[in-house]
Amino acid sequence: MPSRTQIKRYSTVFVVELLIVGLIVVAAYYFWGAICGQSCSDFESSLSEIALYSMVRPIFYRPFFWIVGVCVSNYGIYLGVLLASLFSTISTAVVYFPMKYLGKKLVSPWLAKNIPESIHDFREKDYKFIFLLRMIPFIPFDFSSFIFGALNLRVRSVLIAGFFGSLIPSIIYANLTSVESAKLSSVSEMLLVAILLCVAVFAVFKYFSGWKHRGGFVAMLRGTYQEVQYELQANNQISRSYQFDPSRPLVVLLYGFFSSRRALVILERRLSNHGHQVMTFNLGGWLGVFFTRGIKETASFVESKINRQVQQKNFKKVYLVCHSKGGLVALWYLLKNRLGDKLCPLVITLGTPFGGSRYTYLAIFTPLGLFWRDVWQMAPNSSFLKLLSQSKVPEWLNIHCFISDADKVSRGKKGIFRPQDGADQVH
Repeated sequence: MPSRTQIKRYSTVFVVELLIVGLIVVAAYYFWGAICGQSCSDFESSLSEIALYSMVRPIFYRPFFWIVGVCVSNYGIYLGVLLASLFSTISTAVVYFPMKYLGKKLVSPWLAKNIPESIHDFREKDYKFIFLLRMIPFIPFDFSSFIFGALNLRVRSVLIAGFFGSLIPSIIYANLTSVESAKLSSVSEMLLVAILLCVAVFAVFKYFSGWKHRGGFVAMLRGTYQEVQYELQANNQISRSYQFDPSRPLVVLLYGFFSSRRALVILERRLSNHGHQVMTFNLGGWLGVFFTRGIKETASFVESKINRQVQQKNFKKVYLVCHSKGGLVALWYLLKNRLGDKLCPLVITLGTPFGGSRYTYLAIFTPLGLFWRDVWQMAPNSSFLKLLSQSKVPEWLNIHCFISDADKVSRGKKGIFRPQDGADQVH
């Protein structure tokens, strides 16, 4: 049975989503009502007006095939299909560029850390992915543009491959409109034109990219699957290649939100090469690997893991080195779970959002807010962060916070832990 906190969280997300959709629908209703009255599918407009309508279409809730109907009703099926594909491809910018900006800041770093080989190959062959996705009429035009931007795909590929790929659904949509005079003479003619166009465009792409250039698209997808599968397997295993010395401190690394153990593998190797005893383990989350678990439950999990290693190998001291969300886990483990001895005298945090991060709202006000408790805990002025700041730091614990003014998630002083009592132990 869900707790009161969960019910409140679910209710908030539901209400916010409902308000957003409601505002879009109301704005679209009044906007298109003012433009074209009762019917927006069969009216006369100039070329410049249709171009303008296509640009505002993604904002005011009009599907891609509406532009196809307008163009075909005004200019016939052949020219209408070409114009509709052109205008819709240009309108991609309304969705694509904002997401490309956010993707470079949020999505691309995660992809580069977790599936670097796959994302490199994928971006080299992005035009194939765009072309195929545009040709599927059942995938919303604006949704695919959203994906292209979030993945930071090349502008040239999005525009060129997107235009040619949208020709096929444009032909299909054109023949589903109510304008009988604009239709092709038969279903067979429609299919023939679509197939010939598809083959011609595919041949052009293949000619310019090379028939044997770094394998096919299917091979790339297979390689991505294998890399993700390796990620799942590798991140569920504790590194056991070291000969641990119980008389020396153990260094435990804790990674951040939506990351995996691979995010800190370079740090792990460098510390090991400098003679430190380093251990990492999977913190769980999405797909069992990418860290999206709640901070409090992860703190209890980390405590049980460390206690087990201490009992098995008799370590006298444990140091924690934590990136981003991992620092919140470490301090909740030490300050709120009340570790009773001086086993862990040192915590180092790297860019931990002690002041919260506004980026969490991108997840909170979407359906992701229903499932990921941690984004609520890392929101500015959250009850979790307030409770953590009310903690008393014991005299034997030293906390070192590394911060940067170039940090995009936890910039500058937001990365400093500020307890109500024991601030002298924070460096």
